[in-house]
Amino acid sequence: MVDFQLNNKQTDENINQFLLFYLGGELYATPLLQVKEIVKLMPTKKIPFMKNYFKGLINLRGQVISVIDLRMKLGMTIKDPNQCLIMIVENNGNSVGVIFDDLHSVHIFNKEDLNLNQSNDDSEKNKYFIGVGHLKENALVNLIDLGLCIGGEDMRLLTEIKHSA
Repeated sequence: MVDFQLNNKQTDENINQFLLFYLGGELYATPLLQVKEIVKLMPTKKIPFMKNYFKGLINLRGQVISVIDLRMKLGMTIKDPNQCLIMIVENNGNSVGVIFDDLHSVHIFNKEDLNLNQSNDDSEKNKYFIGVGHLKENALVNLIDLGLCIGGEDMRLLTEIKHSA
């Protein structure tokens, strides 16, 4: 079961704010508080013998950041990489770049607009699926926790590579 808490206080509504973005033609959302910034796609320093979704390292204002392609990690088709963006996400004190297709908006979900994942399935993919959000246009959006998506073994490898660069 995903350990994701919603905040019901009016004064802390930023906990329920999500960044909506496109990935493989679908709309996704991640908690806004995980996102540090969004930058244009830039060349990466390739690292040999890594998983196919690991794109390499970037130097962002003097900070070395590992970059993964979220579409590849989730098994999606890749669109023109020149029109993508990088979302810099904070994960346990480490910054990781996540390649995605396009930015949509920031959205505040009311508690009743969220159907959180109640599954007890502890498979790798199910760990970072938060649930589904309902938008005003009767559209649904997949809610994913990017911190968990790039956590565990991936984060350990990315941290080792970053420190050896």
